[in-house]
Amino acid sequence: MAAKLHRKPPSRAERLGSFLRPERLLEVQADLDNVKVQQQQLTSIKDSAVNEVVETQIKLGFHPIMGGEYRRHMFWGTFFPGMEGFEEIKNPDIDIFCNYMPDIAAFIETGHKPGESVI
Repeated sequence: MAAKLHRKPPSRAERLGSFLRPERLLEVQADLDNVKVQQQQLTSIKDSAVNEVVETQIKLGFHPIMGGEYRRHMFWGTFFPGMEGFEEIKNPDIDIFCNYMPDIAAFIETGHKPGESVI
C-alpha cells in the first residue's frame, strides 16, 4: 500500500535558528575580538554575508527570509546567563528525556546522551 501524501498536515514546521556563518565572517569576528580589525570592517563583512544568504533564500523560494543571525556575535552567549529561576543540570539522567521524540531516539541509537555536546 502506498503511503498517503499529506498536503495539509495537522501541524506545520518552520526553519528556526541560524545559518552557518561564512568562514570570512568568522575570521573577521575573531580578529575584532583580538583587536586586529575595526568595527566598521566587521560591519561591511556582515552586510555582504547577509546579502548573500538573503539572495540564496530568495533563489530557493524560502519564506520568510532571514539574515541568518549573522549580525549576532553569538546567540546563546548572553541569553541564558540573563535568565532567572533556572538551574543548569549537568550530566542529566537519560530518563528525563522523551525517548519517543525522533531527535532523542536518534541520539540514543547513535550512542550519544541527549543534552551532551556532540562535535
